[in-house]
Amino acid sequence: MRTFGLLLGSCWVIAFGIADAQAQNNVAINGNNAESNLDGQGREFTVAGNHDNVHIRGDCKSIQILGNQNTVHLERVDEIKVTGAQNKVYYQSGLTKSDPSISQLGVQNRVAKVEGQGSSASGSKSQPGNDGTANGGLVLTGDDSNLTRKANAHQIRVLGDRNRVTLTGSADELIITGKDNSVAIEKVNKVRFLGDNNSVTYKNGPGGQKPEVASVGEHNSVRQADQ
Repeated sequence: MRTFGLLLGSCWVIAFGIADAQAQNNVAINGNNAESNLDGQGREFTVAGNHDNVHIRGDCKSIQILGNQNTVHLERVDEIKVTGAQNKVYYQSGLTKSDPSISQLGVQNRVAKVEGQGSSASGSKSQPGNDGTANGGLVLTGDDSNLTRKANAHQIRVLGDRNRVTLTGSADELIITGKDNSVAIEKVNKVRFLGDNNSVTYKNGPGGQKPEVASVGEHNSVRQADQ
């Protein structure tokens, strides 16, 4: 009987250990109107709140969005499930394959790939004073920032929300991911929006013409300075 009791106790310890490990690998994001910045660490995530802004860096095994009107930014992810309504999900690449599996059961959701960033985008955060090069790219990340950069780059990416960015120089392509960003640039050929409520002001377009504009998001604008 004593041996049976010891074995039974050991079974309970093992069971609790497994449950604890599973809980650590499953992250629930609750609450409403919240800002979350998390490390993926290969875990599974559930967004159960509404009107949340979620950034998950690195590797994410899967994410399920149950709430409504959330905005989620992902780097690498294997599976995206959206069951709520009016959510926006932006990802850079798949985790074990080029693109994740995507299922949408809700209505008026948007799931979009942030093209041109690839799986190496993490860690490419720009530092103050860095210049873009003609053959390279410049990535500016963060939220609620007021930035001024010298930039002569093939591609410039602004990742984050509510930033005010001034770029002296030129870019072949400007990509803005996030919302409520304001970007002023001297010369740009193409502008791509992957978020909402962003604005771009430019001085010169290609050959004196307006830059090419593509928008996945809503309520974005491009105008020439002093116009």
